[in-house]
Amino acid sequence: MKKIISILALISFALFPNIALAANSVYGSYDNDTKTVTVNGHIDDCQNARVIVTVLKSGKENLSGITADTADSYILHYEQVITNENGDFTLSYKTESDGIFKVIANAGGEGKNCEGVLSYGEGFLKMIIENSIEPLRDPDNKNDDLDERIAKLRTVLQGEGVIEILGIYKENLPQSIEADKASSTALGLFLSYNEKYPTDSEKFKDIFAGAVMADIFNNTQKDEIYNLVKTLKTFLPSKYEKIISEYEKLSGSNDALLDVINEKLAAESFTSSDDIAQKICDKYSVESLKNMDNYTEFSAFAYSLGASIGLDMEKYNSIVSPRDKTNVDKAVINAKGSINTLNALIKRFSEECDNELNRVITTDSGNKGSSSSSRGSGGLGSISVPKIPQTVEKPSFTDISDAHWAYDYINYLVENKIMAGYDDDTVKPENFIKREEFVKLIVSAFDEANKNAQSYFDDVSKTDWSYEFISTAAANGYINGISKNLFGLGNYITREDAAVIINNVCMAKNINLAAKRSYNEFADRDSISDYAIDSVKNLYCANIIDGTGSGFEPKENITRAQAAKIIYGILKIKKG
Repeated sequence: MKKIISILALISFALFPNIALAANSVYGSYDNDTKTVTVNGHIDDCQNARVIVTVLKSGKENLSGITADTADSYILHYEQVITNENGDFTLSYKTESDGIFKVIANAGGEGKNCEGVLSYGEGFLKMIIENSIEPLRDPDNKNDDLDERIAKLRTVLQGEGVIEILGIYKENLPQSIEADKASSTALGLFLSYNEKYPTDSEKFKDIFAGAVMADIFNNTQKDEIYNLVKTLKTFLPSKYEKIISEYEKLSGSNDALLDVINEKLAAESFTSSDDIAQKICDKYSVESLKNMDNYTEFSAFAYSLGASIGLDMEKYNSIVSPRDKTNVDKAVINAKGSINTLNALIKRFSEECDNELNRVITTDSGNKGSSSSSRGSGGLGSISVPKIPQTVEKPSFTDISDAHWAYDYINYLVENKIMAGYDDDTVKPENFIKREEFVKLIVSAFDEANKNAQSYFDDVSKTDWSYEFISTAAANGYINGISKNLFGLGNYITREDAAVIINNVCMAKNINLAAKRSYNEFADRDSISDYAIDSVKNLYCANIIDGTGSGFEPKENITRAQAAKIIYGILKIKKG
C-alpha cells in the first residue's frame, strides 16, 4: 500500500504535507509492498535541466566533510535526473532501510536547490511507537507525572519525520490542529489510552485524532454540539454512521428532543472519538424511547435501528405466530420510565424477548386479544391466541347475537365473504384487529388479492399468509406502512391509521364521502397525527366514524366489530 512518507520539504523545511508548496520543493512516497521510494520535486527556472538528487543515510544532515572514501557512509541513494518543461522531476529506487533521510536536490546555481526529509518503513514506525511513545502511556497516571509525560510526547512529535511516519497530518485531525501543537488536555487523553498503541499508522492516527476530538467536545456548550457533530462526523467511527444520521435528522423535525439529547451530551466527559459516538448513540436511543407515545413507534425504531444500537434483533425476529412481537414492544414502552441507559434498554429488550418466547400459549377464550399480567408492571402473562380465521359459510356464531350493536355489520361482511369467523364458531367481535387483518378485510371488500403484487416492506415476507393482501393494498395506494420500510406486521391497528386507510380506499375508488354533518374538533385533536387529520375529518363528516366519550383517541386500537361497521358504511356509500 502506498502512503505519503515525506513532509513536503522546502528550502526551509516544512512540517506538514498539506501546507501550500513554495517554489522549490521535494517530497516522496513509499510503497511498502514493493519497498520502492518515489521522490518528486520542483525547482523554479530549471526547465529541461540536470538535477543531482542525493538521499543521505539516516543521521546524516549534509554533505559537509564527505570524501571519496567516506561516500558510502553518507549516501543512501544518488541519481541524476532531467527536469521537464515545468521544472518538475521524479525518480524511484528500492530500499530495505527504515528511518529518516535527508534529501538534497541541486541543479547548480543560486536558488536552484532544495532540501527535504523522507521518513518511511514499518520498522521505523514500530520503533517510534514502541520505544518513544508507548513508554509514556499510563491510563491510571500511577506515577502522578502526566505533565512530564505530555512534555516528553511533545518532544517526540517535534522530531524530524515523526509526524509523517505516524500519519497524523493536519488533514487527518479535526479543525486543522497540528499534532505537535495539540492541547495538553488532548495529549493527556491520548496518553490515557487503555490499550497498547497499535504499530499501524492508520490505527494510531485514529487514536490520536480521537483524543483531539474528545478535547474539543469537552469544551463545547450545549447549543454548539449539533453543529460540531455535523462538522466532525467524518472523524467518528463508521459503525455509528446510521445513528449519527438519525441524530442529524432531528433538527427541524423534533427540536425539543434534539435539545434534550444535546443537554445530556453537554454534561458528559469524553475520552475518545469512539466514546463520543457511543454516548451520542446512548442518549439518542434512550431519549427517543422516552419520547415515544405507543408501541408501534418502538416497533419501527427496533426494525430501523435495533441492529445498530445493539438490540438482539435475531432473537426478536425469531418471535413468530402464535407468539407476538407486539408484546415485547408494549412491555418495553411500558417500562420506558425506568430505562435510563442504552445498556438498560438492550437488557430489557432481551428479557422481554425471552418472556415472549417462553410464554405459555393457551387456547382462545374470546377476550379482546390481551390478557391479565402475571409478571407485574410492563409484563404480559399467558394470552389467548386466535387461530387463523377460516371461512364460515353461514353467519351463525356462538359469541354474538342480534342484540349486539355490530350484529348486522358483521353478518353482512361474513355473508359476502369479506370477514370470516373462527373454526370454533366464534367471530370474536371485541378482539382487537391487527394491521394485516384489517388490510385483508379492505382488499376482500374492494378488490381481489393480486398474486403478482410485490411488497417493499422489510417486515413482510412472501411466506406470510397476509403477503398478497398487503402487497395488493400497497400497489393500489391504500397503505404506506408505519415507516418507509416497515408495514408494522403483527401490530394492532390504531383508530387513526384505520381512518387513513379507509380514506385512501375512497380516493382510489372514487367513492364520494359526502358531508352529512359539520366537523367539530375533538377534545384530543392535538393527539391526532398530522398525516391522519384530513382522513379523520372526512370520515367523521360522512358519518362513518365517531369519537369516544373522551375524544377521538387516535392511538387506541379498533376491534373487529368496529372494523366491520366502518367497512360496511363505505360499501353502502359505494353501492349508493
